[in-house]
Amino acid sequence: MNIIIRETQKIHPGKWADIMKLDKKYNAVEKRLGFPSKKSFRSYFGSHDINTLVIEHEWVSMAAFEADVEKANNDAEYRALEKDFDALIESCQVDVYVPLS
Repeated sequence: MNIIIRETQKIHPGKWADIMKLDKKYNAVEKRLGFPSKKSFRSYFGSHDINTLVIEHEWVSMAAFEADVEKANNDAEYRALEKDFDALIESCQVDVYVPLS
């Protein structure tokens, strides 16, 4: 059963260049750790303002997601990025989606 993890991040105004630079570092570490590729979107209009970033990963199972999170939590390079990330965002909400059938 595939699952989708969606992160909705509120970026501090004026920090988009910094968040994109940091995202490149995350991409490299996530690739090394075996994360699935991700899709990123910036809110254009709607219920979120223009400083909203949405990131989606699709894992083959909840167990695979949990294993990757555990690898990330035990990885010093990944944990070091979190400090920089926290300075660039106001909030981050994580949602988990599963198929209907």
